[in-house]
Amino acid sequence: MSFVGSIARTSTQGRRSDDIRTTRSMLTGRWLTASSVGLLGVARINRTVGEEQLMPTVTLQPTEAKQIDAFVQDGSTTDRSTSEGLRVGFASNSKEYRTLMEWDLSQVLPKSISATGIRSVTLTMNHKEDTNFRSTHTKDLYIQVVNGSFSEATTWVYRDGSSEAWTAAGGDVQVAPGTYTQTYTGDSDLVVTSSDASSGNLLHFMRDAITNEGMKLRIRISMVSGGTNRNVNFWSANAGSESDRPKLDITYTGVPGIGFKTVTTRLSSLRRRKRAGRKK
Repeated sequence: MSFVGSIARTSTQGRRSDDIRTTRSMLTGRWLTASSVGLLGVARINRTVGEEQLMPTVTLQPTEAKQIDAFVQDGSTTDRSTSEGLRVGFASNSKEYRTLMEWDLSQVLPKSISATGIRSVTLTMNHKEDTNFRSTHTKDLYIQVVNGSFSEATTWVYRDGSSEAWTAAGGDVQVAPGTYTQTYTGDSDLVVTSSDASSGNLLHFMRDAITNEGMKLRIRISMVSGGTNRNVNFWSANAGSESDRPKLDITYTGVPGIGFKTVTTRLSSLRRRKRAGRKK
């Protein structure tokens, strides 16, 4: 699965940006101003120990290259991996649509990152079209963790698209991480945000992916039963416009490739060295 990763500047917390003390960059050895520290992420002041904490936000978004997201339909063996849409809900014949996605977190996150280093995550899926599902309609959507890998050509029957059958048709899901439920209103984008690690939410799923799934976040999105001809279509990774494609924003402690503890230890070391130089 291929992604483009970028670091986005987020707002300063704890103090105004012009109150943040300058600090030396462990990457370049130069002194950084509050504004240049912001280029690396959020420079937050820990009011207890008075140390700067860097919290970058990275964005994962599929590129034109091969990646995994597809929708499957109840009973169908049709490969829909090249579709520009990701359907969720029920067709006019009551057959269900589900969407399966895989995000490769190793593309941009530090290899040494711990699960608890992930502080928040937001999944954005842009609305493409609805079938008899308008702004006056609401339905609960379920987000669950898929049990094991699947290919881009996955179908309702086969996880690899041709021969390896799902244990439970339509995509096996894991019980332990739980189920996240979000009410969806027709004619709108789906935006799911989690900033606490309670069982059964997106942040919990993300941390579990780092600890147990080789940094692969695999999710299934489905709609609560009871609908007929009520389905929504979100843009897939095959969308012609990059801005329409699914997006995953992740905020974590540390800078890319460097853990938070390393940052604080290094900054402290540089300060001690500077003070020692003054004594001389």
